[in-house]
Amino acid sequence: MEYVGEVFDTREFKKRRKEYARDMRDHFYFMALKSDQLIDATRMGNISRFINHSCDPNAETQKVGKGIRGGGVFLLLLFLFIYFCYYR
Repeated sequence: MEYVGEVFDTREFKKRRKEYARDMRDHFYFMALKSDQLIDATRMGNISRFINHSCDPNAETQKVGKGIRGGGVFLLLLFLFIYFCYYR
């Protein structure tokens, strides 16, 4: 599965975090690529943005392609080990 979103630096992250708080967004989807690079799947993303953190992970990420300096679209592949969705 692909995790898709806009790539940017920590300065843009802080700006968006404030913007989302000001707009009272309940949901936003950030993932860190490295300490100075993040992906935001809030505006541009797919169903993979709903994957949550887990203390018992069932997936791993692999970076594919190259990020675009100053922003752009980026792909991460998620490799699932067991269930993707769980419903009780």
